[in-house]
Amino acid sequence: MSCAGLARGTRVGADAPGKVGAIEGKDERPFGGISMADNTKVYPSGLTEAEAQEFHGWYSKGLALWVVLSAFAHIFTYTYLPWF
Repeated sequence: MSCAGLARGTRVGADAPGKVGAIEGKDERPFGGISMADNTKVYPSGLTEAEAQEFHGWYSKGLALWVVLSAFAHIFTYTYLPWF
């Protein structure tokens, strides 16, 4: 049987070495064909580049707010109850 007349996505028989039972033209990588070289995801988080940048922006703002509130709390506490 010749593979020349087979359409893309058809099953390949035993006459094609290394492709027994595989689907011709289909990627056989795990996880739906997504590899580490896929540029649409930022690994290991699984976020896209835009999602990662948005998350980083919110995380940075939250961290800055936490630092300001923490500094205020320390100054306030030291003003009324010095520890040294």
